[in-house]
Amino acid sequence: MKHPTDSILITEIGETMANKKAPPKKKRLLQTLLLILVPLILSITIIYIVLSLLGLEPISKTKNFMNNVPVLESLVVTDQEAAFAEREADYQSQIENYQTEIDRLSQELSGKDAEIADLNAQIEQLNAEIDQYLNNLDDRATREERIQALTETYATMEAISAANILMNTDQDIVLAVLQELSPEQRSAILSAMPAEDAGRYTNLLAN
Repeated sequence: MKHPTDSILITEIGETMANKKAPPKKKRLLQTLLLILVPLILSITIIYIVLSLLGLEPISKTKNFMNNVPVLESLVVTDQEAAFAEREADYQSQIENYQTEIDRLSQELSGKDAEIADLNAQIEQLNAEIDQYLNNLDDRATREERIQALTETYATMEAISAANILMNTDQDIVLAVLQELSPEQRSAILSAMPAEDAGRYTNLLAN
């Protein structure tokens, strides 16, 4: 009488041997694909070489054929489309270059505007200095005329009277008048002044 486990063991052994004898399905499928693809690729290559030697341009012909097929038309890029895309890229590159040049020129113009503004400020400053210089010349001429007139007046006055007036006059004007007077007139007026004032003006005239 057979034990139940003996039947189980026999079944398992049979399945194992069957699996070893039967080739995997994936391997069979790969072999089938290789048998189909390799001859197909070789045939296409040979046809391409022959057509190229005959000057038939197989690639161009293939594109034209596929463009006539409604389903494949959208998937194929024609030579015209490729040329258009290349030209568009070239135009885009030129536009970017022109934009870069425009930006550079704009920056240069901004810098020139700043330089022009600075030069205008310098010109305004110089004009102000010239005006001030001319005003000073006018003031100096007017002052010299006044000093000359005062000198002529004091030269005709008595020394004591001239001394009393000069004692109440601005020191710079007194010095200017004394410098314009003759040595005799200047000495007479200084002698008519108080000793302290006469000494001070004498020192100022000497310096």
